[in-house]
Amino acid sequence: MMNNSSQKVSEPRPQMDLQLGRRQMLFASLAVPFVWTKGVHAQGESFSHFMTLSNRLSGYSDLDRQLGFRIHQSLSKMFPSFESDILNLVSANESEIDQSPMAKEILKCWYLGVIGSGEQSSCIAYISTLQVRIVSDVLRPPTYAYGPYGSWSTQPIPA
Repeated sequence: MMNNSSQKVSEPRPQMDLQLGRRQMLFASLAVPFVWTKGVHAQGESFSHFMTLSNRLSGYSDLDRQLGFRIHQSLSKMFPSFESDILNLVSANESEIDQSPMAKEILKCWYLGVIGSGEQSSCIAYISTLQVRIVSDVLRPPTYAYGPYGSWSTQPIPA
C-alpha cells in the first residue's frame, strides 16, 4: 500500500475491554429503576404518612414524591420528634393542626423549598416548590436563585 503525504494513515485505536453481554445489559437496565426508587420506599409507612399529611395541609393531591422524600429526610434529621409528630398530625383535627409548629414547618418546606431557618437553613428545591406552582398560570418566575436564601434583603452598595 502506498502512503501519500496527503493521505493520513490511521492507527488502530486501542480497544477497551468493556464488552457486556445481553444478560449483563438486561440485568443492569433492570437494576437502575430499583436503585433509583429504593430511597423513596425505604422510609415506608413514615413517608406514606408524611405524604398523606402534606396532601392534607397543602390541599394538593399530586405533590412531587421526590421532593417529598427530600423534605422528609431533611426534617427527620433536623427534628428528633419528627416521626411521632407526623403520626400525631395524621390523626389530628383541624384546630390541632393549626396550632402545630411542625405543620407550619412542613408547609414552609413545600412552599419555599427551604428547610430550617437562619444559618442552619438549606434550600432543597426552587422551581418545583408550591409557591411557583400557584403563580405559574400568570407569572414566569426565574428558574434559578439569584444568590443564597435571603440575599435579596441586603441593601445594594451605593454608587
